[in-house]
Parts: sequence; C-alpha cells; structure tokens
Amino acid sequence: MQNDYSVHHRKPTSIGGTDSIANTHVFQGKKGIQLHRQWHRMVNNKHAPEILVVFNRIYNNSAKAHQVEAFRFLFKNLNMRQVCDVVNDKFLDPNYLLHFTGHNFVLLTRGRYVY
Repeated sequence: MQNDYSVHHRKPTSIGGTDSIANTHVFQGKKGIQLHRQWHRMVNNKHAPEILVVFNRIYNNSAKAHQVEAFRFLFKNLNMRQVCDVVNDKFLDPNYLLHFTGHNFVLLTRGRYVY
C-alpha cells in the first residue's frame, strides 16, 4: 500500500538536516505529494543560498525550463510575498527566511540580510 503522505526535510538530511519537528513538514494526499515532488524538481536538495539563486533566476527569467514549470505548479496565483510565506512555512531550512524586496529575493536570518 502506498503512503498518502510525504515527509519533507526543510534542510535535507543529505546536507546535515535532522528529523526534528522544526525541520520537517508532512505533505498529505496526492496533491501534497505532488507539491513535494515539484519542490525537489525545482531545487533538488540544495542549501538555502543555492535555493535563493534559483528563485532569483526564475524571477529574472533566466532559470531552466523545468524549474519554471515546477515554480508555476507550486505557486500559481500567488504574488511573490505570498510565495515567500509558503516557502518559509513549508519548504525552506528553518534557519533562514526568504524575503522578496520588490526587485529580487534575499535570505534573512535573525532579522538580517545574509545573501
């Protein structure tokens, strides 16, 4: 029997993430599993600074086609600030926050710009 959920590690275990509650998000149902797969299609198991690069490439129309397709699947009908809310709540390493300045994406940690 196939699971009807998928556990996402916000900081992937392959790069030092843990199974802690703060570092995991459970996607439920077929739609949730699709969302999780599309996230990894877009960014693989990258560190937050590398994810930032992908988001800025998407915003500046210089990303790979599969990344753009995954982004559209994940965030259709959302503005960039709403995208950040979803990413910060469900996907991104909890030590970082993705923020949209109105011109590009940046990463914050403890209230400061880092990248």
